[in-house]
Amino acid sequence: MDIVSEFTHRAMATEFAVMLPGPIGEHGELAVTALEVVSQLERKLSIYHPTSEVSQINRVGASRPVRVSSDVIDLLALAKRMSELTAGAFDVTAGPLVDCWGFTKKRGAKPTPDAIRAARALVGWQGVSIDVEARTVSLEREGMAINLGAIGKGYALDQVAKRLLAGGQHDFLIHGGSSSVLDCGDDIPG
Repeated sequence: MDIVSEFTHRAMATEFAVMLPGPIGEHGELAVTALEVVSQLERKLSIYHPTSEVSQINRVGASRPVRVSSDVIDLLALAKRMSELTAGAFDVTAGPLVDCWGFTKKRGAKPTPDAIRAARALVGWQGVSIDVEARTVSLEREGMAINLGAIGKGYALDQVAKRLLAGGQHDFLIHGGSSSVLDCGDDIPG
């Protein structure tokens, strides 16, 4: 019977886990340290943390550029590429529509047609300006909002994997709840 060691960390409203072959050993500390990046990212990316970089963008990004970390720049650049590749089917500015339907407050309700029209006027990934050199982000119009929930967990898994690989661990499986799984055989972006 093969032994698998599992290390877990609660963040982003789910449990992240690193599974390594064999008993807890020399790579246990590496797994725990790698998982800590998830909480660091959550503090930058979550719309539920009023002090996060994304919350700051959503609050003042229409009036001035907001300086952010390289993680936020990298993730927003990736999100824009995904939006371009999907002709806008993937759009991190869909937050006003999500809010309109009540999903972020866990009180879903059918909005009025006028509320939907008003929310749709605030959506559009093309309205996000990213200055990679200055590490700033701005929004085209007041009321626009970014929500990285659809891409943040996957990005967090990529960052955990990078730390495991950099630490010499090449045989692992990681997941962020039941929706995001990455094994070491996957091609880790960037």
